[in-house]
Amino acid sequence: MYNKNVESNYFINKIGGENNLSLSRRDVMKKLALALDEEQRKLLIVQKNSEDKYDWLIISIDNIQTHFIKKTYRNINTNDLKRGMLEEHLEKVMLYFEFVNCKQPVEVVFYDHIDHNIFELPELVQIARDWQIVVTKILMHQPKYRSVYLNYKSQYWQGF
Repeated sequence: MYNKNVESNYFINKIGGENNLSLSRRDVMKKLALALDEEQRKLLIVQKNSEDKYDWLIISIDNIQTHFIKKTYRNINTNDLKRGMLEEHLEKVMLYFEFVNCKQPVEVVFYDHIDHNIFELPELVQIARDWQIVVTKILMHQPKYRSVYLNYKSQYWQGF
């Protein structure tokens, strides 16, 4: 766990409780907290916004089509690239989610060069990778009832 932010922990517990989530894993960072309900296959994401308030989102893992670590960079001149200074131009590291129902993709920002020190980068990238692995493992173990439900849904509810 990167940072024990009591306020974020309280908010995760509150939102989790209000949505009947049983949170088995969580990571709390400076402006981001993630928690997992393995039984319901849901991911709770809580982010502190620019107004110091919390925005949150619950993602059903079964609706994820693809997810990956995405990095964005500022402009890089060739000399910096030759000297191996790529990390100094890194703007953001995020876990990017696309969904089967074509909803708007979700970017969960773990590192932002404005909010974090470059020395925090390795730990934050590792936490992002850990969550990517967790989601991948859950997606690989589809419950039997899901395939039956999808067959039923596709047969009778094709317009939805």
